[in-house]
Amino acid sequence: YMLDDIVYYPIYDLAKKYKLPVVIHSGDTFSEKGRLKFSQPLHVDELAFLYPDVTFIIAHMGDPWIMDAAEVASKNKNVYVDLSGLIVGDEKDVNRFNNNEFITHIKRGLVYLDNYDKVLFGSDWPLVGLAPYIEFIKNIIPKEHHEKVFYLNAKKVFNIK
Repeated sequence: YMLDDIVYYPIYDLAKKYKLPVVIHSGDTFSEKGRLKFSQPLHVDELAFLYPDVTFIIAHMGDPWIMDAAEVASKNKNVYVDLSGLIVGDEKDVNRFNNNEFITHIKRGLVYLDNYDKVLFGSDWPLVGLAPYIEFIKNIIPKEHHEKVFYLNAKKVFNIK
């Protein structure tokens, strides 16, 4: 179903009632049975409009549609992105993707978003080794924003005291 299908309205209504964020899988899927048209981050824009009192998090920053996710988060005050699942594998895989082309792909969206208050760390563990992935994300996020991205933003969005 598309994200704005009425089948999901009870979930969004519960999120509104209990002031809970809704994390939306967005971007690539590893299953051939998963249909990419349902994971395009532009669809979150419709949710943000229909449910302005609900916070939505675009998981995986919509990769490979990182610029689309950045635009949706930039446009809508109630939309955030997380950096989970950008790499799958062990430390060797993380190191393989720790190159200028892949990092530029991600940073382009972060530069466009231009608001580290709307970015959350996520891992997709156990699909990726946690320690090397944390280091990978630390290399992408400017040091002055580490506390926000790795802690404070999640604390705010998930209403953790």
